[in-house]
Amino acid sequence: MSSTDPTTLAAPAAARARVLVIEDSPEFRLMVATVLENAGHEVVLASDGSKGLELAGSTNPSVIVLDLGLPDIDGLEVCQKLRSFTDAYVLMLSGRDGQEDKYEGLTVGADEYLTKPFEAKELLLRIEVLLRRPRSSASQPEPGSTGVSFGDVRIEEDARRVWVGDREVNLTKIEFAMLQALADEVGAARSRAAIATAVWGPHWVGDDHVINVHMANLRKKLDVDSVKRIVTVRGIGYRLEPAVAAAA
Repeated sequence: MSSTDPTTLAAPAAARARVLVIEDSPEFRLMVATVLENAGHEVVLASDGSKGLELAGSTNPSVIVLDLGLPDIDGLEVCQKLRSFTDAYVLMLSGRDGQEDKYEGLTVGADEYLTKPFEAKELLLRIEVLLRRPRSSASQPEPGSTGVSFGDVRIEEDARRVWVGDREVNLTKIEFAMLQALADEVGAARSRAAIATAVWGPHWVGDDHVINVHMANLRKKLDVDSVKRIVTVRGIGYRLEPAVAAAA
């Protein structure tokens, strides 16, 4: 991490949160914790995947900073396990900068991926961007909950639940936000830039490949019956439309 003075990098009050850091390197764990605490975040620390999973369940963090190379459980496996019980944002860290490593991390449920070494300011910016999106709620829908329907898909926005026919589909926060962005204009093509702005805000840091990976995950969850509901619009982005039977 950069030696940038972390005391000058305070987070906005509305963006301050509990952050679980799962990192095996004592030196790096301390540096990350110092940066986050000086920015006003509450920090919980774990030195391996097992302890990290335990603390993720008991401390209810808003963000989890997860190192890919852990001594006991691979970071990818930890991320998959986290996704089975928490809706916390997962920011994955790795010393490997290959695109395949990045995409694999996003595929198993990470919301962001940051390659070591990185600037302290970049770490805080990524966390701030993640926190702009409201966390999912595991609560049951209230009477009168608002919803959007198209074809056989229904989005219960207040309860943050999605149904395809009578099957409930469990989406990550990013996937849910992407579906909402497409559902705002069913049948209209939405550019990747417009989708990114709707999901991460105007100051999003990333590229089209990140959007493509999240969108591919969303499509797999919606289209398990071989029916296409999200259509690629070549050269533009994506379009949401009522179910269309897949070609034989």
